[in-house]
Amino acid sequence: MRKMVLARIDLWSAVTRISLAMAACGFVLGVLAALWAAVLATSFTAATGIDVTAVGFALIVLLPLIGAFALGVTGVVAVFVFVAVFNLIAGKFGGIEVEYEEKKDEGTFGVYGDL
Repeated sequence: MRKMVLARIDLWSAVTRISLAMAACGFVLGVLAALWAAVLATSFTAATGIDVTAVGFALIVLLPLIGAFALGVTGVVAVFVFVAVFNLIAGKFGGIEVEYEEKKDEGTFGVYGDL
């Protein structure tokens, strides 16, 4: 096994990748919330006779966008703070020690198999 020390994290790299992942999660959660809002709007319309279908359709469009934006912005701020603090602490006290081993080539597997 070999040991390495993670001494610094590139700020821009971490912020962009994690924020995009969080924005994607926010979009998915927004879609789920929008579907739930559409079900509630339909149920409300059926129960009361008051038509709120337009609100349900508006939420189907807005909730995924709001979720993506909210989690994306949260990701930028949280990752920026975490990486900045980590880099300061790692610069002063040392980084995180990581052990790894190189994987031995165990042959090919898949479509081309043993050509």
